[in-house]
Amino acid sequence: MGAAVSGALEGPAPLVVVPDVDGYEQSVAGISIKSMRTGPGIGPNTVIAASADDIIATSVDVGFPMLNRSSMADDRITVAFIRSAPGGSRWSGIDLQPEMVVMYGPGAEHQGVNPVGLSFGFAVIELYVLEEHCEGLGHSFRPPRPGSVSALEPSPNLAAAGAALSTFFRAAAADTTVQANRQDDVLYCAAALLSDDRPSRPGRRGRKIDRRRVVRTCIDYAEAVGRAPSITELCRAAHVSERLLRAAFVEECGMPPTAFFRTWILNEARRRLRTADPSSATVTEVAVDLGIRHFSRFSGQYAQLFGEVPSATLRSNA
Repeated sequence: MGAAVSGALEGPAPLVVVPDVDGYEQSVAGISIKSMRTGPGIGPNTVIAASADDIIATSVDVGFPMLNRSSMADDRITVAFIRSAPGGSRWSGIDLQPEMVVMYGPGAEHQGVNPVGLSFGFAVIELYVLEEHCEGLGHSFRPPRPGSVSALEPSPNLAAAGAALSTFFRAAAADTTVQANRQDDVLYCAAALLSDDRPSRPGRRGRKIDRRRVVRTCIDYAEAVGRAPSITELCRAAHVSERLLRAAFVEECGMPPTAFFRTWILNEARRRLRTADPSSATVTEVAVDLGIRHFSRFSGQYAQLFGEVPSATLRSNA
């Protein structure tokens, strides 16, 4: 599930309600993201996508549980502010807490466990813009390390950054345009975070086994073969033991690999059914192509996760 940064949005800042991961992926601004629904929810996601001249930002209230994965561009950083974080909220090895600010360095990878009730906003900003703002502050520019993911420790600058992002999103939800001074407040605070002696709690990137890489490799392999791989296949693809494979998925995704790929298959089936031609395709063909053998079990699990049987999804394309 690789990703690339998109260009700035034009026009008003939309507030959208998305009932599924496809809509969520399309509504996020500044980052291409791939998502997987992991269970039923109490409601849809509410998303505000907003942009100004120098920042692209998204605010999210999670209404159904998801796993998300993306990669940041090499010339930009991402600053995220966590408004609320129920138990189990975890990004790239970091257990999220309310009022936490998480910073992604250039080229960083994001693996997120997003339960119902998680609320956050993030801004994607080009490095040269932040460097110019640091110079304007009269401070040296200290960009985060390439590939780093860190939860910043509390500080006055951190509190100001969170408040600036919150104000930015409240304004975006209420207004048709994002005023320049609100953007400048976000940029000022982000630049301050990159110019002070900021302590941080990094994600567990320096471990002997890069668990993020293990998970990424396994998902890439599954996408390449178009079905859920066996544990033996996954161990071979990632060059790890079964014990380390399980530890990587539990740490990064909140579930063991068997449960992850069981859910992945259901999400992949939905993607295929939503794009298939109902006059020629069948649910059975899609299921067989994905390596599904127990059709009644598949149908029941699908209905439990998405609230409709597979055939209803296929018919909706007519």
